[in-house]
Amino acid sequence: ACDSGSLDANKVKGKVIFCMPEYGDVDSTVKDLGAAGFIGQYDYGLDTGFSFVLPSVQLDAIRSQLIQRYINST
Repeated sequence: ACDSGSLDANKVKGKVIFCMPEYGDVDSTVKDLGAAGFIGQYDYGLDTGFSFVLPSVQLDAIRSQLIQRYINST
């Protein structure tokens, strides 16, 4: 999760963060920590446009699980 207070700004700064958001302000949270962007799982409305305050990609659950599996294997 990318909840406020759960991320270390030193590890986030300048990186693209993978999150499984619990709420809608993840982009603001990771931007405030200096992230370059984020990849998130959104199971609703992948055919709907959203605006974010930094570059982002929204994935469905299956693709998010593949990324999570890859991250955990490295």
